[in-house]
Amino acid sequence: MDIVEGSIAASASLFSGVAAVAAWRAARQANQNARTANDTAAAAREIAEQVAKIEQDRHHRELTPVLTVTLNRWRGDGRVPLLQVRLDGPQALDHLDEVTIEIRDSRDLSEAPVLGDGRDVEERNATLWGPYRFRAGLPGVADERTATLHGLRMDEVKPLALEETYPPSWYAGTGGVERWREEYAREPFLLWVRCRTEGLAPWTLSARLERIQTPGVDLRSPGPQVTVGGGY
Repeated sequence: MDIVEGSIAASASLFSGVAAVAAWRAARQANQNARTANDTAAAAREIAEQVAKIEQDRHHRELTPVLTVTLNRWRGDGRVPLLQVRLDGPQALDHLDEVTIEIRDSRDLSEAPVLGDGRDVEERNATLWGPYRFRAGLPGVADERTATLHGLRMDEVKPLALEETYPPSWYAGTGGVERWREEYAREPFLLWVRCRTEGLAPWTLSARLERIQTPGVDLRSPGPQVTVGGGY
């Protein structure tokens, strides 16, 4: 190989190396660009999901049911307490598929002292510490604490029959039931109101009905009443 041929070969080798480096750099840059594009797309999707979630939550809040809950007496028998539930809004909601009412304890007895061999703990936890419970055996009543109304439409009023609760065994004796009634005569009637309709997440509302009646006195119409819910 003469000098000219050697120079040509060296130049070709040099250019080949330069081309390889350039190709490597181009490939690396393309990979970086692809990663940047992927990161940008992922960030855009995350932002879009966050915006959609915010909008969904806002829409859900705007559709929060407005309910009026009233404590009354059955018209045909003034001795029977009655819980009435009416859907007042919003207009865009139109109706609820289900409204589940859960009666809460009027007092927090979780830290109350207990005596004996532990049976009183079970009885304390099983007792409904409040003025009323749901009447067993009626449609929609699951137990003394829980009842469900089905298909509540706008401005519709649906009733749930109640009855007075009974005290635990340590109230036994003369005047025990009367003493229980007197203790809860002015206690608030506390409820969870859980609303469901197809296609939307459920709502859980809290209701507090103040009671100013004395035992044995019929409630006047309208009785204690509270409006719960509404967008915010």
